[in-house]
Amino acid sequence: MVYAQRAAGGLPDLESIFAACTRRTAAIVIVSPDNPLGVVCPAGVLEQLIALCRELDITLLVDHCLAELNPWRRQIPSFPASSPPFSSRPRPARPSPG
Repeated sequence: MVYAQRAAGGLPDLESIFAACTRRTAAIVIVSPDNPLGVVCPAGVLEQLIALCRELDITLLVDHCLAELNPWRRQIPSFPASSPPFSSRPRPARPSPG
């Protein structure tokens, strides 16, 4: 696991995320709003991450775990409607129970 640096205003530093991705990278996780700062990842940043993940065939997980609580009263963007699921990576077979 690699933690990205923060850019100005506490936003994810896209350059550090891009630089940290290798052929072994399976996923990028964004928590928005984050804790403890309450920084919300703007739609433009999400769109850039979507583009990167499509290009590298990486799963993007966006956790809006504090969105309903939202003590900061900030607007939480969701994925753009034009962004269908994009992972073409085959899913491993699950072992059968028993």
